[in-house]
Amino acid sequence: MHWYDGRRHALVQVAPAATGTATTLVVTGVPWRTGWRYAERGWRHLYWDAGTLLSQLSAAAASAGLGPRLRSLFPDAQVRELVGADGVHEYPLALLSLGEADPAVGPTAPATPGDLPPVELPLCTAAQRAGERDVLGDAWPTGDALPDAPASATLDEVVRRRGSQRRMDRSGTLPRPALEWSMRAALRGVAVPHWVAVHGVDGVASGLYRWPDLSTPLRTGDLRNEVLRVCLDQALAADAAYVVVAATRASGLDDRSYRDAQLAAGLVEGRLHLAAYALGAGASGMTFNDSEVPGLLGEPDDLAALLFTCVGVPEYVSRPGGRPGAPVTVRPVMPRLGA
Repeated sequence: MHWYDGRRHALVQVAPAATGTATTLVVTGVPWRTGWRYAERGWRHLYWDAGTLLSQLSAAAASAGLGPRLRSLFPDAQVRELVGADGVHEYPLALLSLGEADPAVGPTAPATPGDLPPVELPLCTAAQRAGERDVLGDAWPTGDALPDAPASATLDEVVRRRGSQRRMDRSGTLPRPALEWSMRAALRGVAVPHWVAVHGVDGVASGLYRWPDLSTPLRTGDLRNEVLRVCLDQALAADAAYVVVAATRASGLDDRSYRDAQLAAGLVEGRLHLAAYALGAGASGMTFNDSEVPGLLGEPDDLAALLFTCVGVPEYVSRPGGRPGAPVTVRPVMPRLGA
């Protein structure tokens, strides 16, 4: 068992080999790393960030022919022991196995714990423990391959180019394939419902759509100001060419499937980032006022809003990231607020 040190691009052994067959990556979350800013809401950000990270890990593993298999149902206590997480300051979020064999997640000795801030967010701890289970579930479906992938840079180049766009050009529009192909790629194997608020896509009338139907809008007209208000006056919500909204009925979720829904939304958001940067666009995840989302989408009040993703014409070119172990310095770009 190793911990990956991203800064040094190195593996640090923390325990002996686990039982099982398939090499398995365990993604954990440290609630303080999001909670310092978002408080208890940061628990959801852990799963969004994990999904975004897994979109890139899965793509890289698949491109290398390693057959990645994502699991979100696993015996929490066992995996905590495996990686040395205490379930309060750090806990496992997802597994990514390389190949179809049984994941190597059986601990054979205690793991060396990490050095983490001793700060607990009690509601995050309670939410995590409420969803704990003691079984290993099946891998998520991978979805059918898309036969019509457009020309783009290599995956490595796209990942290094990918960022969170802070400013978009409201006057610019994106071609229809930048919406349709990106959404088809992002939702492969994912059943969580998604809506699209279209502001500036060639050949698609402005309005609100329930994916995958782009022929019959749920609402027509310019929704920029309404989406801007729902997204707490963050300008990207109005400047983007389109805004993707992940949401699902809360009544259909238990404590574990609520985790899964958040992870799936993050996975889709991460894939939308990759697709956008592959096609020359920009993207950014977006926070929102939960209570306003049902009204925006015309859905019942028990709708659980998951995540927004803004995709549009970039106002600036991001500096590509460095290769593993060789990070680059980037210049911060401040987002705009309001219209």
